[in-house]
Amino acid sequence: MIHTILRPVAGSTVPPSKRRPTEDEPSRFFYGWVIVAVMAIASAGNMAKGTLNFGLFVKPMGDDLGLGRAAFGWAQTARRGAGALSSPIAGPLIDRFGSRVILPVAATMTG
Repeated sequence: MIHTILRPVAGSTVPPSKRRPTEDEPSRFFYGWVIVAVMAIASAGNMAKGTLNFGLFVKPMGDDLGLGRAAFGWAQTARRGAGALSSPIAGPLIDRFGSRVILPVAATMTG
């Protein structure tokens, strides 16, 4: 596979390492994998902060607020349900207007 990328173009004096790939040649670097890596890291961070360690805070917060574990369970259920219900609305809006418009609006709405 790599020999097809580095194959010189007929009549070209530019070394293969300095040429830009043409439409029929694959690029060496696919930027989509950077997006996948960044989203994986962001998702892991979000899960670590909001989901996996939630159980550590149930007892101290419940004692301070006078709430039982069931109330925290329902709060977590409501959080996930709201995400599930808002995703079909947010997705098309992001597709139409772009994330540069939608993210500041969402941040303002949530406080």
